Amino acid sequence: GNAGGARPATPAGLAVVRGTDQRNAHITWTRVPGVVGYNVRWGVSPGKLYQTYQLFADEGPSLDLRALTIGQPYFFAIESFDESGVSPLSGTVEIR
Repeated sequence: GNAGGARPATPAGLAVVRGTDQRNAHITWTRVPGVVGYNVRWGVSPGKLYQTYQLFADEGPSLDLRALTIGQPYFFAIESFDESGVSPLSGTVEIR
């Protein structure tokens, strides 16, 4: 977005729990007021968050992800977006 104004805040409280079926993960975060949506990013190392799942804010602050490889550790981060741009990326959370 290039509407002017400040970029949105980075979502806080990112938590990721791997399911009993290791292909699944439940991801939650704290809602950021006024944003259009969120980009949940993940990958095999903190510097390789090449996968992204985009959600609109009205879908709520959680995601059930069913796209992982069994036995592979993953790192997750999140950013919010609105008409003024994209927030800084959150810190990463690792699951094994």
